[in-house]
Amino acid sequence: MKSCQECGEPFRGRTDKKFCTADCRSAFHNRKYRDQNNMMRNINNCLRRNRRILRELCDKQLNRVNRNELLQRGFRFGYCTHVKQDEKRAIHYCYDVAYYEKQGAVYVEAKTA
Repeated sequence: MKSCQECGEPFRGRTDKKFCTADCRSAFHNRKYRDQNNMMRNINNCLRRNRRILRELCDKQLNRVNRNELLQRGFRFGYCTHVKQDEKRAIHYCYDVAYYEKQGAVYVEAKTA
């Protein structure tokens, strides 16, 4: 008989089986990858918040805002999904919403691609 790697209970089964139940297998792997999953969850939360803030501005047709106003709303400038560089500036994207900075102002627009 072998012991479960998660709960330590003895069990029978295939020779390569490591856990007594699917619940024990899930609990083992959830604990093993907890730190990595928490980091990814926090990053995704920042990206979703940034997109929501930018989307609200687009919906209100506020295409030009002060950088401080974005910061007050909880926007985190270090988080974006990708950046495209054109001949004049870097355009930052939060999924389908783009923004760029020019002379202290932030310009926001919803992109279709």
